[in-house]
Amino acid sequence: MSSEQAEEPKLVGGASCLDFTNTIDWRGRDHPEESLTDYTDLIEWSRAAGVLDDAEAEELLSRGAMTPRHAESIYLRGIELREAIYKVFSAACENAEPAEADLETLNRVLSEALSHTRLAILGGAYTMEYDSKPPEYILWRLAASASKLLTSEDVDRVKRCASDECGWLFLDTSRNRSRRWCSMESCGNRTKARRHYRRTHDESK
Repeated sequence: MSSEQAEEPKLVGGASCLDFTNTIDWRGRDHPEESLTDYTDLIEWSRAAGVLDDAEAEELLSRGAMTPRHAESIYLRGIELREAIYKVFSAACENAEPAEADLETLNRVLSEALSHTRLAILGGAYTMEYDSKPPEYILWRLAASASKLLTSEDVDRVKRCASDECGWLFLDTSRNRSRRWCSMESCGNRTKARRHYRRTHDESK
């Protein structure tokens, strides 16, 4: 991922976990396009997407640089988590139960995150915080986002883009729940243009 891509990721999901699943383009094609190729990409995307602030991102990049093999393993776990989150929400879109293995992948990260949380007082109020921020911290944040959405009333607003080639997920916040595309400017217009071409082509025969 280039620095320009990291600064302006395509954030159409409406939730961090959904934007995370959308870091792979054109899932419906034979050769999807991967946006995250290593641990640095993962952290830089998370910074650009607002999952991490600058201080957190710099800390995780520094820790990753000190333990490159461990950072690589976190990246691979991140991709595994992303695909599990995608499949769990895809099942939710179809009112179906997810595969046990996908749910277990998500639960494993959540369990790890919970073992590193504690009660603290911030501004006179109790809050939950992590007791440390190792390279795994980014996985905890993304898993927490997925857990929050899955257990909310908004889970039935999660949809998959109507473009067969796209496959991106998004939270439909329209009043009448009529949103069909991840982005009208991209998939919506592209699909409409193809339909128009086919219709006019058939009519000319």
